[in-house]
Amino acid sequence: TLIDNLPDSIWIKDANARLLNANQAYMTLARVASLDEIIGKTVLEIFPNSGEQYYQDDIAAVSEGKFITKEIHLRLPNDRIGLSSVTKIPLYDERDQIIGMVGVGRDITAQREMENALHRRDEILSTINDAAQKFLKETNWRDRMEDILAQLGHSLEIDRVYLKRNLDVITGAGAIYEYEWLVDGTPEYDSLPVYPAIPRWSHILRSGELL
Repeated sequence: TLIDNLPDSIWIKDANARLLNANQAYMTLARVASLDEIIGKTVLEIFPNSGEQYYQDDIAAVSEGKFITKEIHLRLPNDRIGLSSVTKIPLYDERDQIIGMVGVGRDITAQREMENALHRRDEILSTINDAAQKFLKETNWRDRMEDILAQLGHSLEIDRVYLKRNLDVITGAGAIYEYEWLVDGTPEYDSLPVYPAIPRWSHILRSGELL
């Protein structure tokens, strides 16, 4: 059928919040091969590990006539934890009595990841711009270096930021460690093991490329 070809999960439940029908996308989330395996069951039985958060919304829709729209976390078929935008709408008969509900769920995991990535990029660019402005304004920018590195660390959500200076500004040969900011409890740079990739990273950075 048409709804089986839709990527969104679609389901219909009766006035007792028991499943009457659902499309292929819903069956995939429920990890069943046949609709008969879940017909007549509540979400508590279909998703025993996480159904409680969904069941309360089902009851609100079928007993109180509430229109439910929310974002929920759920386990995807690939076992990743994803984000779904869920809408639940009560169904009425000709006497205006609630006879059930219809639900639609859309996987918005990729969309939210993209939004978060763009937000993080904007934060990083803003921090870099702010740092550049401080460099230009400060008569002795070295005194503010720790604050600037801390800003970068918080924006990048990392536990260490350090600054090295090339010993030979013409050839880029050699570098000396000058400044470091780190989260409390993080081992200092000098105590870290030497990784085989560090010489290659240094070569890339000395060439002026981003790593």
